[in-house]
Order: sequence, then C-alpha cells, then structure tokens
Amino acid sequence: MDAVDNLLSRSAGAAASAMAARLEHKLRNHQGERGEMHEEDLRSLLRDFLPRRFEVAPGEVITAEGNFSAQHDILIWDSMTTPVVNRSPGSVLLPYEGCLMVVEVTTTLSAKKLKTDAAKIHKLKDLQAKDPTPHVPTGFIFGYRSTTLDNLVKAIDQSEEVRDWGSRVDSIISMQRGVVTNFKVVPGEAARVSSRAAEGYSRKPLFPESSRLGEGFHLAQALLLIYGALRLHVLKRGSSPIPMVGWGLPA
Repeated sequence: MDAVDNLLSRSAGAAASAMAARLEHKLRNHQGERGEMHEEDLRSLLRDFLPRRFEVAPGEVITAEGNFSAQHDILIWDSMTTPVVNRSPGSVLLPYEGCLMVVEVTTTLSAKKLKTDAAKIHKLKDLQAKDPTPHVPTGFIFGYRSTTLDNLVKAIDQSEEVRDWGSRVDSIISMQRGVVTNFKVVPGEAARVSSRAAEGYSRKPLFPESSRLGEGFHLAQALLLIYGALRLHVLKRGSSPIPMVGWGLPA
C-alpha cells in the first residue's frame, strides 16, 4: 500500500479540499432527504467518481471450485476484463479472479461491527483461485459514524492477531473521524509500533483525529484511497481479460 499512501500524502491539500467542498454539499442534500446515509449512497458516489471501466454493485464472489464469499455491500471490478457469472436485480456474482475490491458499509462502525465486517473480508481473502498470477482482492470497511480511531485500531488488531499481513483488512474508513490505513514501518522504529511490526507493516490514522478536517475531507480521502488501490490492481494485471484457467478455459 506504499504507493497508495504516497498518493494520499500528495493529495491531502488542494485536490482533496476541492473534492471535500463538493462532497459536503452532496452529503447535506442526502442527509436532508433521508436523515442518514446508506450503502447505496456510497455506491452512487463511487459510480460518479470512478472511471467508467469500474463497475460497482453489491454481491458475492465465487471460485472455480464453487466456493462462495459472504454477501458484500460493495464489489468493484474492471468491466473491461472481467465477465459477470450472474447478474440479477440488486446483486452480482463475480469470479474470484476478477474481484478487485470489496467494501463493507455501515451507518455506525463500533468495535463489534468492525470485527463482524472484518470476518467477511477474511473469508473472501481466504478463498483460493486457480490463477497463474496470485490475486487477492482489496478489502475496506466504511462507516459514516464510528467509535474513535484508536478503538478501531485496537479492535482490528485483536481480530487479526494470527493472520498474515496480506490476508488482513486493508483500510478502515470513518467519514466522521478519518482513515486508518496500512503503512510501511521505518527501520529502527518497529519496537515502537506493534508486535506485528516485524513483518514490516503496521496501522495508523492518516491524520490525527484532533485535526477535525471534516466529513467531506475524510470522504474525499476515502474515494482517493479506493481509486489508488484499484489503479494498482490494473497496473499489476494489465488490460487483458482475466485468466480463468480453473474454469476450464485453456491457459
């Protein structure tokens, strides 16, 4: 996630502030209409923001062996490279190889809800796909409101104590409080960070919670983070249709 962190650091000024102003207006309109934000509101924001090649919908993921993920609030895939196994009103079924990202969405993200959503992402990342180039979807958790960032970090650390880094939740986003993301530990600082820092990674908020940057700014950062992760998937995989060797297609 180093490249994504760099993207966010560079965009933390004028670009994110400009997006924040537009998003604050949209947030006020939504909250005025219904009183609270919902999963479909975030899906709508993502469809407006992301390049058209990326599709956004709720649904499930399936492997060539017939193993299913949980139902996810948001799946994101590259429509130029990925076939949809099944598409029905309000849900899709994607091949594991083609799922780039999942996002779990909740109105109020408590420590307990965080662990529940994390378990769904863990199940997805544990699915095995027969893919010539190993692929693991990115997993985010998004809350419009939440407990403190410190509490979120403690809760996710507890739920992922025995999991290797690549199979963990990638980022936690609180529109109210900010973003917690993975980062590379600077050599020599590992002892100050966490017991897992020996792997070279740990977690931290992107900005101090006391900075009070505003909901629009945090949402802008979330959209940029999601785009950055998708961009890395596309750069890694290229523009060719995904290989589905395990589904009976020739290599």
